[in-house]
Amino acid sequence: MEILPTRSYSIDDKKISIYDGLISKKESLALDNAFRNAPFMKKEVATPETAKTPHWALNLSLDEYKSTPLHKATIRAVEHFTQGKEKYRPYRHYCNQVSFGDFLFSHRDCNEAHSEVTALWFISKQWSKEWGGETLFFNESGDAEFVSSPIPGRLVLFDSNIIHAGRTPSRSCTDPRFTFAIKLEKY
Repeated sequence: MEILPTRSYSIDDKKISIYDGLISKKESLALDNAFRNAPFMKKEVATPETAKTPHWALNLSLDEYKSTPLHKATIRAVEHFTQGKEKYRPYRHYCNQVSFGDFLFSHRDCNEAHSEVTALWFISKQWSKEWGGETLFFNESGDAEFVSSPIPGRLVLFDSNIIHAGRTPSRSCTDPRFTFAIKLEKY
């Protein structure tokens, strides 16, 4: 089965692609159920400047991550994203949990000198556009240029140097917003 992005975009010559349908609704539901009962810790920070305002995250080992349906789907999508020209391997894998009232900040996922890819999965049993929780991507001037809605089972692949921020859900949202992030480095 050929993998094609739902849509793609470029910010300051850095690529973003959205992929839908790479995991089944049943797989997304199972992940949502597992994360609802997981021991999240409020220790994750976006940047050193925001260290006093951590958010909830759950780190997974490489073996735990590889046991999820996200691993194979991510590797296939990254091969498409890079057109098979470069090889990437996961080095960090964790789930963020965000609810109304939490704080999230704009950041880059890697040092500007590095060439990495971030895979960001949206995991939930359902989502409404009224609930917010989108991920915004900014240009170097700080202007938002691209947005991804947190559609259950959606994968967003992007150059880790792109400034981005997840937005918290609105007051009308009673469910947490789970995003599963995978950081991949060249090898």
